[in-house]
Amino acid sequence: MRKPVFQLVTILLFSLLASLSVVRAQDNTVEGQVVSSDDGLPLPGVNVLVQDTDLGTSTDADGEYELQVPPENNVLVFSYLGYETQEIGINGQTRINVELVADIEALGDELVVVGYGRTPRSDLTGSISSIRGDEITTPAVSNPVQAIQGRASGVQVTSSGDPGSSPSIRIRGIGTTGDSSPLFVVDGLFVDDISYLNNNDIESMEILKDASATAIYGSRGANGVVLITTRQGTTSEPVFSFSMSEGLEQPKDFQMTDASEYATLMNEGLENIGEPPAYDVDEIDTSTDWFDEVLRVSAIRNYNLNFSQSTGSADYFVSLGYYNQLGNVEKSGYERFTVRLNNQYSLSDNITVGHNFAGNFSDKDERFGGAFDGTYRIPPTVPVYTEDGDFNDTGIGSSTNVIASINYHNNFTETRSLIGNAYLDINFLEHFHFRSSIGLDLRDSENTNFNPEYFVSNQQQNEVSSLSKSWANTQNYLWENTVNYIRTFNDIHRVDGLLGFTAQENNFELLGGNRNQIFGNDSSLWYLNAGVTDGAGNVNEATSSAIRSYLSRINYTLMDRYLFTGTLRVDGSSRFPSHDRFGYFPSLALGWRISEENFMQDTDWFSELKLRGSWGQLGNDRIGEYQYFATAATGVGVSAIFGGQIVPGAAINTLVNQNITWETTEQFDVGVELGFFNDRILAEVDWYRRVTRDMLVNVGVSPSVGLGTTEGNVGSVENTGLDFGLDFRGDRDDFFYSIGFSGSTINNTVLDLGTEDELIGGNIGAGINISRARVDMPIGFFYGYDSLGPFDTQEEIDAAPAQSDVEPGDLQMRDVNGDGEIGPEDRTLIGSPIPDFTGGLNVTLGYRNLELSVDMYGAFGHDIYDASNNVRFSGEDAFSREWLDRWTGPGTSDRIPRITFGGDWNYEPSSRWVHDGSYVKLNNVRLQYTLPPSVMENLPVSLARIHVSGNNLHYFTSYEGFTPEFAAQNDNPMNAGLDGNIYPVSSIYTFGATINF
Repeated sequence: MRKPVFQLVTILLFSLLASLSVVRAQDNTVEGQVVSSDDGLPLPGVNVLVQDTDLGTSTDADGEYELQVPPENNVLVFSYLGYETQEIGINGQTRINVELVADIEALGDELVVVGYGRTPRSDLTGSISSIRGDEITTPAVSNPVQAIQGRASGVQVTSSGDPGSSPSIRIRGIGTTGDSSPLFVVDGLFVDDISYLNNNDIESMEILKDASATAIYGSRGANGVVLITTRQGTTSEPVFSFSMSEGLEQPKDFQMTDASEYATLMNEGLENIGEPPAYDVDEIDTSTDWFDEVLRVSAIRNYNLNFSQSTGSADYFVSLGYYNQLGNVEKSGYERFTVRLNNQYSLSDNITVGHNFAGNFSDKDERFGGAFDGTYRIPPTVPVYTEDGDFNDTGIGSSTNVIASINYHNNFTETRSLIGNAYLDINFLEHFHFRSSIGLDLRDSENTNFNPEYFVSNQQQNEVSSLSKSWANTQNYLWENTVNYIRTFNDIHRVDGLLGFTAQENNFELLGGNRNQIFGNDSSLWYLNAGVTDGAGNVNEATSSAIRSYLSRINYTLMDRYLFTGTLRVDGSSRFPSHDRFGYFPSLALGWRISEENFMQDTDWFSELKLRGSWGQLGNDRIGEYQYFATAATGVGVSAIFGGQIVPGAAINTLVNQNITWETTEQFDVGVELGFFNDRILAEVDWYRRVTRDMLVNVGVSPSVGLGTTEGNVGSVENTGLDFGLDFRGDRDDFFYSIGFSGSTINNTVLDLGTEDELIGGNIGAGINISRARVDMPIGFFYGYDSLGPFDTQEEIDAAPAQSDVEPGDLQMRDVNGDGEIGPEDRTLIGSPIPDFTGGLNVTLGYRNLELSVDMYGAFGHDIYDASNNVRFSGEDAFSREWLDRWTGPGTSDRIPRITFGGDWNYEPSSRWVHDGSYVKLNNVRLQYTLPPSVMENLPVSLARIHVSGNNLHYFTSYEGFTPEFAAQNDNPMNAGLDGNIYPVSSIYTFGATINF
């Protein structure tokens, strides 16, 4: 679409070069190609200068250059970020080809994106993990967060297999029972969800972990910050790049008992309660694998096309993307189209304007409903279809026919968004830089839910067709203004100061309605006016909030060895009452580069040694709007009759909390950074202590008030641990390698809950809440009886603390309080979903143009609560295969009791349902081959690469459930570790290619 502009620019450039060649006809022409010594690939954008002059050029997309050189100059200088500079004598040559060698030390001092700027890594006083864009595009995932799993210490990522769902990310533990998600900043714009992003558009991601790094974001940075920088135009010649991948998604294999095994267990259970058998096992000749019926192998595809160029006066990056994941369950797919326009224009030497905008169009199919919960429960003796081909009645009260539910249920959401910002940069007074940007996040989503008339059984039917539709509109605006002062004095003092003002407004509106008796089942009639008005309902609501902020930061470096960073941000939030609206969030950090001291200069093998420490406070305002206002409800229940007339009334339905205030997080961090042998070996270790006070949570009020719960500030939580990273990289001849290992320990403890004894969560059904938060315990720990295994004999029962209604084979519970009886007071901590350690291993090996990468991720020391098997809503529910190892007599099982059907000790929440959740995952394996330059000379392309890869290939774990990895329901920390109705992560196998031309 901009092709005429580029053609015009190209014509002008050629005209200029032609005129110069006429003026300086006596000059010599030197040409050549610049490639990387690592893999032989051409390097675009390399600076080629004639030594001691201002004459120069840069290489094009093929690494080629051409330069007019005066006869009196005999040396060319080749320089490129991350590579060693080379000086080569011309000596009458007309073609000079160059191989640039990677500068390992320079790579160690790369520029790192920080809040509102960039800084050399050597000057950092905060804890920041950096991830390159090519690492994010390697796995076949829809959300960039999934790609950083195992690549950054202190970062825990858990995913659901549900296509289009956002993974859960925790930075340095769980700081609150409320929203523990980090802040996402994309090209300077604050967003809560990055599912709209195309992975191929990302240049880099930085994870800000400690207070020194995150304090510049004040109330936004309490749970850490993820900075995302998208790509810009960098090459002088226009470059088109096309990448694609096609693959298959293979669901994990999970087996329940087959029909014969199920019948055997059912008969045994009936015998245990004195009932006759229900099945003749010998006559059972068919069995239904309900998981096999629900799950399928599905397709996944990803296509991307982008254009980039830097002309000197303008930079262009334009991309189009398409992603489609059909899902392992029918009607659970996700389809997304993306477009990005990142352009920058130089109006003069000191003034630049630009914009970064992304459009997203996605369709999320959620018609599968709660298929997995039912799949766990339907007996294998029940066929999917009757002999007539109709859907079969399951015959149990706990689950309907899930295949029928999928077939009849229709629920999908379409989302459209425009997200980005426009900015103005002005350099003035030599050392000052001013930036003003206006950002917007506009999202519209439309949800449609239609259920036709159908009949499967008396339990599973819909007598009247129904339709509900809703439209949600989000409008977020951000205006930021910052001034930077950057100056170096006498090559000793380096100062980087920042002042800024920002304002943000968030608006949300929901409009919806529902109708019954829709005239026909065709989707063309899924509109509200196609139904009757009897029983119709409508809803329209809106919320609005705003934040005003003032920020400041000073970075000071003395002699490249003594570092200081001070930050202060002041945030005012409309979510708090006017008398307590502003929060003040300071931080201080110090660093000492010992390796720059004179006494270290003779140490050849020590290339970097830096100590740093930081302290800071951050805040959190993530509560609902208008918590300090009383709201009233209207309706029949609050109306009255006066004089025979109904008079509408209203009643207060929320409790006002005028004392609600900021949740505050205080964090200490001490770290050391090490580099050996010119930074070919890098190590980094951090110890942190993070304390969150005045947590914003829902707290109960006196029943006499009659208003349920209200938001309030309750208690504090502490997280402590170690983050570490170790990297090896290097090359020899045609071989190169990179090995990275990162890990984190986590210790989560509730320090205080104010007037509350405990917070309750983790609903697993049947009115059972399995999770708690208590003082001196981790958030969301599992609460129940400590099972000692089945009683073997009546003598054991008689000798044990009194436990009512048990027989040999039933579970024995531990007498925690020592009163000689088993009762509710004996419930205790029986497990925690928070891992003690998480870590990742990333290995890349290459030989010439062939490259193999292997990524692994592990989590250890946490537990999983098997909610799917714990709650039996019906005596005829299916059995998992672990029941085959049940107690059948003395000495036959030390964990699994005899078969019963619920309502007894064997199904009480207890450690019997708690399993070790530790696992190691083969996360990604990728093999790629890049065609060498000798082959590319005969092709009209500058780069051609093919690859095969696999994601989520295998779990090494003792857990026998569907999968040991799953995100908490609603991303709520109080629901973590509950295995119930989850959409499991699947293996993905893809083949793809990338072509630049």
